[in-house]
Amino acid sequence: MKTLARVLLASAVFVLTASADLLSNGSFELPNIGNNFYATYYGGDSVGIPGWTVTGTSVDVVSVLGNNSYPAEAGNQSIDLAGTPGPGGVEQTFATIAGWSYNISFWVSGNGGPQALNVFWNDPTHTYAPVATFNTPAEPTWTQEQITLQATGSSSTVEFYTSNTSNQGPMLDNVSATAVPEPGSILLLGTLLVGVASLLKKRLA
Repeated sequence: MKTLARVLLASAVFVLTASADLLSNGSFELPNIGNNFYATYYGGDSVGIPGWTVTGTSVDVVSVLGNNSYPAEAGNQSIDLAGTPGPGGVEQTFATIAGWSYNISFWVSGNGGPQALNVFWNDPTHTYAPVATFNTPAEPTWTQEQITLQATGSSSTVEFYTSNTSNQGPMLDNVSATAVPEPGSILLLGTLLVGVASLLKKRLA
């Protein structure tokens, strides 16, 4: 009975953790630049942005500590996708389950005025059109955006990109990715929790 209880508990934990954030450094607080901005380039920077890969030409990590005109949505730092200069983007690959849907949540703003931000999904060479394009508000306003995408394999890559070639582009912050609970998963979780409760009740009786 102890073995069965462990299996049920482990299964319940697995289902619950499916809703955890699957991305790392989603608020771009690393590296801590501590000043105005820090330009990082595709393939040419040993520091980079932990958890993320720079695409295009370059992006800028921007800190509110060095310039109050660029407030971050979360923490002290955000990303200007049009680096010094653009175009640029950031991408991250994370573990997925084929057939499952994932909710990508993020906050956007614009350096200067409104900007266009493209989202690519499992498309490192931009062979296809972006899965979505979002128009950002002007700084210092931040707006939350979300998009649900389906995984086709054991890992997936989400990329945020701008074609802007200047050094003023869409701002990005507070990015997360979570699995969308499937009806079957919710039913499984309920069944597992009932099973665990029943076993504990018998044990305490």
